[in-house]
Amino acid sequence: MTWLASCGLEFPDVPGKLFEAVPAATASDPIILKLAFVTDQTSFDAATAPDMEVKIVGQPEAAKLEKDSAPRFTGTLMSYDPDPAFMLHWDKAKVNAEDLPKEKTKTPVKKPVAKRPVKKPAA
Repeated sequence: MTWLASCGLEFPDVPGKLFEAVPAATASDPIILKLAFVTDQTSFDAATAPDMEVKIVGQPEAAKLEKDSAPRFTGTLMSYDPDPAFMLHWDKAKVNAEDLPKEKTKTPVKKPVAKRPVKKPAA
């Protein structure tokens, strides 16, 4: 009953363990993250299967999240599937910006400076 009463509410910074990031089929489709709800390192280590399906909108970089990472998201709880296959369904979610993969900037490669041998004066 608690989950049913919570449907439609937005929850901030929901922690999870990522099992899969399904890229969007088109630019208008959401990215689907399959996560397990975790609250500490013990529950993170014990999680073996996802129990949340999260639809991410407007963050294409979320598809680059790595398996077994711990992203946090803010989203609206839309529905749930009861046991035996308990699953929370989230919509209109955004991954915390701190948890998104950073773009790798290309730094120009500097050529090593050629060192010329020092000539010793003839004695």
